[in-house]
Amino acid sequence: MGAYYEAVVTANKRHLEDYVGKLTLGEPFRVNTHDVDSNGLKLMEHSYIGNSYVSHILGLIEDNPSNVIWLCDYSEDEVYNWETVSEVDTNEMEVKRLASRNQRENGFIINHTTNEYISLKTYKRLFAEHSNEWATSPLPFLTNSEEGAMGGGDLRTDEPTRGLWKNHLISYTKSLGEFKGFKNVTKDVIVWENKIDFVKADGAMIETAKTLITNIKETKNVNVWGGEDVTLTSQEFRELLQTINGL
Repeated sequence: MGAYYEAVVTANKRHLEDYVGKLTLGEPFRVNTHDVDSNGLKLMEHSYIGNSYVSHILGLIEDNPSNVIWLCDYSEDEVYNWETVSEVDTNEMEVKRLASRNQRENGFIINHTTNEYISLKTYKRLFAEHSNEWATSPLPFLTNSEEGAMGGGDLRTDEPTRGLWKNHLISYTKSLGEFKGFKNVTKDVIVWENKIDFVKADGAMIETAKTLITNIKETKNVNVWGGEDVTLTSQEFRELLQTINGL
């Protein structure tokens, strides 16, 4: 069946206005994924820039810093799990107010806990340099409750940045403004969706290695029969691309 995910946001005064009569101040609440344009609950069914569910969560924290966790239904955390954190149902009016398709794609995600920020416009440009697929959104991975994949529909690559911002104070803003002094970590948090497999070419001809590398650069999703398969993280993939330029 796979693992399911919903974003958890800690309610502040503005959220009490967003969800009238549904929340208690300071209470963590889960935002129903399916209520927002019938988005899928599995991580890779909604974790993209421009996705309406991600946009809805960014709307909740737009110029409104809040603690955020992208919570897995398999989480065994005693405080944050699907049994202890209540789910809030989202009605059509709330969806229209907070999330529209193709909105909140070019602003900035601010981490007020670590004084860091991500430029979504830059993120999309860097992603497009190596992939023609939909750009992943960094927020569901950075704030993820789990350190690795939990089942079908989850991210298929191991990411060292996964969970680094879990339960941090996060906001979204259209203009960097007062946060220009924060550290720009955009290039360090790009998440590639596809699994990258390659064969260690110990003793193989350099021509074979070059062909394999070319295929990896073009497709990002190469499966090679024989040899020893290795799954690369995004950082390892970037290092591989840098290394092979000298071949």
